[in-house]
Amino acid sequence: MIKTVIFDLWETLLTQGPVHPFFGTMEILGVDYEYNKFTDIVSKSKLIIADCSLEEGWRDAMLKLGIRSDEELLKKVIKNWTTIKEKSELFPNTIKTLEYLKKKKIEIGLCTALDAYSYKIMKQLLDSSYFDFMLLSFKEGETKPHFNKKVLKLTKSKPEEILFVGDNEYFDIKPAKEAGMKTAFISRKGKKSKIADYTILSLSELKKII
Repeated sequence: MIKTVIFDLWETLLTQGPVHPFFGTMEILGVDYEYNKFTDIVSKSKLIIADCSLEEGWRDAMLKLGIRSDEELLKKVIKNWTTIKEKSELFPNTIKTLEYLKKKKIEIGLCTALDAYSYKIMKQLLDSSYFDFMLLSFKEGETKPHFNKKVLKLTKSKPEEILFVGDNEYFDIKPAKEAGMKTAFISRKGKKSKIADYTILSLSELKKII
C-alpha cells in the first residue's frame, strides 16, 4: 500500500518547454559532454547546491566543466537559462493530482535539483503547501540521489510504501529503486521504462496505482 508519493519537479510537475535549458547551455559553452554527464557535473556546482546568484552559480559550474570564466559567455548562459525558466508552466492535471492525493491522505514530498532562481519561478506556479516535505538541492547542499537517505528520515513510511515519480531513469528512478522505493516513470512521449515499476503517460494515471 502506497502511503507516500514523492515527486521530481521538472518535466514531472512543471515543464520548461520542449528543450531543457541544459541543451542550450551545452551549445553555448561548446562542450562535448553526454547529457547525463553534463547534468551530473553541473548538479555538483554551486548553481544547484548553494543558495547563490546565477552569476556565482554558473561561474562555479563553468569552472567544474573546465571552462575559463568569460563575462560575455556567462551572460549568454544566464540569458538562455532565465529565458527558458520564465516560460515554465504547470502540466495539465498537476493540481488535480496533488489535490486527489491530499484527499486520500497520502503524504506528498518534493525532491528535486533546483537552483535558487528557479525556486522563485516554482513558487509563482505551485503552492508549496501541497507538500508535506520538500528537499530542494540549493537548500540542502546536495542533490539526488543523496536525498533518498533524508527522505527515509522525514517520513514514517517504509521504503516499499513510498512511490517516487520522475521523468529521468538515471537521476530519479534508479536511485529510488536502489533505496527500496516503488517507482513510476512519467513519459508523456510514450517511452516505456525498463527499470521502473510503472510507466505512466500522465499524472492522472497515478490514480490507478494508488
